[in-house]
Amino acid sequence: MKIDREGELVWVRQIGGSNGLVKYNDRSVYLTGRFVESININKEKSFTSTQYYDCFSWNYRYGDDLFLAKFSDIGVLEKAVQYGNDYNDYPASMQVDASGNIFLAAMHEEYACVTSFSYMLRYDNNLNLVWEKKVTTLSLI
Repeated sequence: MKIDREGELVWVRQIGGSNGLVKYNDRSVYLTGRFVESININKEKSFTSTQYYDCFSWNYRYGDDLFLAKFSDIGVLEKAVQYGNDYNDYPASMQVDASGNIFLAAMHEEYACVTSFSYMLRYDNNLNLVWEKKVTTLSLI
């Protein structure tokens, strides 16, 4: 959704998913969130989340993956990407610098092994992954 300086609605896009975060700059609108199994962004780009083997149920399950989408200032989807490992990944915070580089703080959870860690992702203004850095690890086993 984009709202102008007077608070008037300019455009809306329905995507689905959850834990959505939105950032604006003068030229683009950036949206990130998480999804499980599948997502369709603006009826133009679809993703399927990664599967993992759940050692408790002995079945394969879909984990949560995160997505990052870039819209033009008039609401045209310019690009969308998916990021995820086994188990669950979700965004926690997002910042966009003046050059359009996107910095995502995210979490990874492994329920079967009770392990989680946080990480940072940096994307350039074309949504190419530049780097990823693991920040912390917590294991309860």
